[in-house]
Amino acid sequence: MNKHSILIIDDEETDRYLLKRLLKKIKITCKVFEATDGKEALDFFLNEEKNLIKYSDSYPPTIIFLDINMPILIYIRCVCLWAFAGGHQWNISFIIEIDEAIFGMLLKGVVDRL
Repeated sequence: MNKHSILIIDDEETDRYLLKRLLKKIKITCKVFEATDGKEALDFFLNEEKNLIKYSDSYPPTIIFLDINMPILIYIRCVCLWAFAGGHQWNISFIIEIDEAIFGMLLKGVVDRL
């Protein structure tokens, strides 16, 4: 059984940074993988054998945060198909857009309002 890990798929570096900062703030300390678009995420999953060796205790990710407004969205469908075909069960959260006010509330612990 692997440890929990997270994959963040987002084309905005700032958004990936803010999400990692939020995870750290709420004391989530698991391995965080990143992909800048759907193609990169798909390539990450297609390299399963290599990743199982390299990240033996944290691959595959158990939670995926997915930006729904990014280029190369067609590849996201491939990732979802791969996930179902591979028999993996993931929690997928779709990220719309987090502005400074919402991010400030998240850092203060007002996560149940969203």
